Amino acid sequence: MIEHYIKKAVALAKREGVHTLSREALCAHLDIPPGSFAYAMGCSYSEFMDRVIDAMPLDLCMESGPRMLPKLRRKQIIACAVKLARTHKYWGFSRKQVADLAGTSEANISRLFTTAELREEVVRHGIAVRDPELLAQAKANNDKLLTA
Repeated sequence: MIEHYIKKAVALAKREGVHTLSREALCAHLDIPPGSFAYAMGCSYSEFMDRVIDAMPLDLCMESGPRMLPKLRRKQIIACAVKLARTHKYWGFSRKQVADLAGTSEANISRLFTTAELREEVVRHGIAVRDPELLAQAKANNDKLLTA
């Protein structure tokens, strides 16, 4: 049952933007009475949103907002890094470029990822979606994730 609601929440985010996924907007969209979210879903709003964010395609997370959930901000930063990797090669982009594209500060990028971790996330994404361009870049750079 919860998977149905997760799909509906992702569809709402695609249609209206990730920033619309407040507890109130979700309750209205999913026909859940106000104040009944945890009871109706069987989990907290935070737990539900973690699952929704996991289910979102990476390109949907490019949108920026002033106060994003930490997990969504991480996914947004990875999405921006993937976009830059396609144009600048995955070892050729900087945290500043990612921060500018994500609409956040370099400090926020540094707080969430080291440069190596961010590049690993780009390769993981390439592996997960079988992106030939990102995989070719990783192979040319003898990336350890491809040899593991």
